[in-house]
Amino acid sequence: MKGFKQKKDRSPGVGSCHFIKMFPLDFEEFLWANGVGDGLINEIKEGLTNLSPIRDSHHEYLNKMFKYYMLCGGMPEAVKKFVETHDFNEVIDTNIDKLKELEGDFGRIIDKDGKVQIDEELLLRTRQVYDSLVPQLAKSNTKFMFSYVRKGGRAKEYEEAITWLENAGIIAKCHNLIDLSRPLAGNIDPECYKLYFSDIGLYVAKMGKQVASMILKGEIDSYGGYIYEGVVADILNKAKMPLCYSDNHKSELDFIIEDGSKIAILEAKQTDGQSKSARATIEGKSNRHADICYKIRGKNFGLGSYYSGLPHYALPFLLNRINEDIEKTLKIDEAVILED
Repeated sequence: MKGFKQKKDRSPGVGSCHFIKMFPLDFEEFLWANGVGDGLINEIKEGLTNLSPIRDSHHEYLNKMFKYYMLCGGMPEAVKKFVETHDFNEVIDTNIDKLKELEGDFGRIIDKDGKVQIDEELLLRTRQVYDSLVPQLAKSNTKFMFSYVRKGGRAKEYEEAITWLENAGIIAKCHNLIDLSRPLAGNIDPECYKLYFSDIGLYVAKMGKQVASMILKGEIDSYGGYIYEGVVADILNKAKMPLCYSDNHKSELDFIIEDGSKIAILEAKQTDGQSKSARATIEGKSNRHADICYKIRGKNFGLGSYYSGLPHYALPFLLNRINEDIEKTLKIDEAVILED
């Protein structure tokens, strides 16, 4: 397991290994698992291209499936349980069991002899970080604070535990950006970040069945904003996109991505809601600059005065399109090489 700290690095021969990072199922894969065919998926892609509303009945169905995805997440055992039973009691119990299984590995390291050992100090600190995640995500300022882990806590005490949780695939780190310019990777603040659960189903399971019931019934109210930020983080992480946000100490932009040659804001909303900071940035009334704002919300596709409105279920397909466009630029036509 990659989450284990290795006391002695192992060095495979250069070029002899190809590493593949595995993720839980994303939303499109969740739709496939539930028998949703290409027709409806193509309708989402068409709505994304034209920013024109899809049929109301299809929009309502996809919103419902997205809510189910939020409660289930992408762990294969949980998705299988949902497909078989459609009972979220069993689905959440499955995810709780998965969390307990993951917790059972906390503090494990591989020593210089290749034997698995328990590092008691790492175990304690990993547990402390892990237990602070849900309350930290519920703060209005969600920058990860070590003082919330333990009074007087400092970064150097918990960096190894955070790295362990990252490597184990339990959390995803979202960095604040010093400046909104390309490439974003060159502008991250390494000491200022948020921590999200890497799978939305595990986040909901950690909060418990009462919260899951509230999400299902649409009664989550103000806390819903934090949960919908969590599902956007889930989608970005599973699309292998860097997680970044922008906080200039006056206002915050939820997520920032590169869309081709443009800087794009992703504003995560439960239903719709105001995005004053994003609007000011797009309209040039801020010391930050971005080219596009995507408001990710519960409504159908549509254009606003300063934003492109996307339903939650369309975000994975937007990110897939961006990734496909990047891959196309890296392919060189053989005829061009021959001409040179």
